[in-house]
Amino acid sequence: MKSLLAFAAISVAPMLVAQSPLSLPFTSNNGLGVNSCIFFDLNVTDPTGITITGLDVNSSSVVGTVGSVELYTKAGTYVGSQQVPANWALASSGGTISAGQNLPSPVCLTGGGAFLATGSYGICLRHVNVAIRYTNSTGTVTASTAEVSFSGGQSAGATTPFSGAPINNRIFNGNIYYNIGNVPGGPCPPFGTKTVFGQGCYPATGDSWYENYASGLTGATAFDLAGTPGAETVLAATSLGPVGYAVASGSSAWFTPVNKVLTNAAAPVAMGDDSMSGPQTLPFSFTYPGGTVTIMHVCSNGWIHLGPTTLTTGDFTPTAAEMHTLQPRLFPLWGDWQPAINAQPASGVYYDVDPSGQTVYYTWLDVADRRAQVPVAGATSVNFQVAISSNGSVEYRYRNMTPAATGVGVVMVGYSKGNLNVSGGPTSVDLGSRDISATIPFVTNGPDSRPLAIDSNAPRFGQNWNLTTTGITPVSPIAITFFGPAAVNPGLDLGFLGAPGCNAHISAILGDLTGASVAGTATVTLAIPNNPLLGGVVIVAQSVCLTLANSLGLQTSNGVSGSIGL
Repeated sequence: MKSLLAFAAISVAPMLVAQSPLSLPFTSNNGLGVNSCIFFDLNVTDPTGITITGLDVNSSSVVGTVGSVELYTKAGTYVGSQQVPANWALASSGGTISAGQNLPSPVCLTGGGAFLATGSYGICLRHVNVAIRYTNSTGTVTASTAEVSFSGGQSAGATTPFSGAPINNRIFNGNIYYNIGNVPGGPCPPFGTKTVFGQGCYPATGDSWYENYASGLTGATAFDLAGTPGAETVLAATSLGPVGYAVASGSSAWFTPVNKVLTNAAAPVAMGDDSMSGPQTLPFSFTYPGGTVTIMHVCSNGWIHLGPTTLTTGDFTPTAAEMHTLQPRLFPLWGDWQPAINAQPASGVYYDVDPSGQTVYYTWLDVADRRAQVPVAGATSVNFQVAISSNGSVEYRYRNMTPAATGVGVVMVGYSKGNLNVSGGPTSVDLGSRDISATIPFVTNGPDSRPLAIDSNAPRFGQNWNLTTTGITPVSPIAITFFGPAAVNPGLDLGFLGAPGCNAHISAILGDLTGASVAGTATVTLAIPNNPLLGGVVIVAQSVCLTLANSLGLQTSNGVSGSIGL
């Protein structure tokens, strides 16, 4: 890869080398929000002056946040002028992208920068739309080069420049780049960017399935499976063994519940708001795509935990991220429900065993819609049931729903094996929310499989371009990341080589890096020189790993195109 960057460097004209920077450590222990200022003094000692052409600043904003830095100057010290706008002049400004706390976020000053003749100056660096980090110090802080020295400083936070009260002993973290004399800097290079394109092979499969009803029980994207007594809506999820479920409409009759679920043996009271049941021992072993259990725990908020748990309260805010990263669960109607409130004597969550002993039933009967925040007894009613059979199949049954008119919050229906090894194993594949009522019957065609995929940060001057490959097959100990000069999008199908559905996404190979696979993930790093002449140079990357899925024995990723810049 050295040859690739060397080629990029010699393909442009030589640059003027600045006699800089003046540097202050990136050792922050404090900071302010966006639009804040940092003040300090500069004493220019070179008889020809200096031209400040660029900066590195310290920002705590989320990596990738776009903002700018304004450079204000005044003759003499900043002290006494922090709240006097008329004493300051905007000398230059430039865009920046936050690199994260205690890392340099580059700023190229437009218009060639700011010239400072020999003498002393107050400086204010205002961070627009990015938060500032700095170091608290009670002593005198100085730094110098042969041409300029630093002392200070203070900070101030305010939406309007020079209106906030100054805070003492706050020291700038960063680098000040300059040319000697009145020598403007060159044109500012572009920001570093990255673009992900194409598709790795092979498309994701999985055994989880769900629908996210964004409007909850009311609204344009609301739950639409409610039925009526005697005409329940039924989803029948027939077990396909370890690979998933065949989900279709069902017709089984509602089971009339008898026994309420108790919270735990130590406090045998009916489940209330955000409750988790004690262990429910099944009369049979239940096999689901991902494992086998004999114990379940039930949440009052409409989901069932498959297996032992230490949870004592129930999650009422469903998200896809949780269902794929937590432990296995069935969620017939995951939301915010409150059983057993006053004036609803039948309200509760029930556990029953069929007389045959081959099916168990969990029923949420007349539970209140807690999304109204203050549920009124009898004003809302939510009714649904789960039938779990010894053959591994499941039915979700829905009756009448009387939602809260003012309720807010999503609800979700589905199943996920989640992350069986919560401490670090791979999570189940998220195939996205589906419209269940519009797509049944459907089959989940696991086991989980992810396409080979590559992603990265943006390549920026003086920083590492980190490229991470995921979805590496267990048979492949490594992933090789190839680099080229141009993207091929759409890709070239490699079926003629024995890898149908896999694509080449780079026009030519200029170099490669190899990363070891750890739990299906590998990262390689390319150091980007701190050379503005590389601004706009494009490098395209794509990864390859071993596979048993085709005769070529290779699996390709999507592509990622990086344009070097600030």
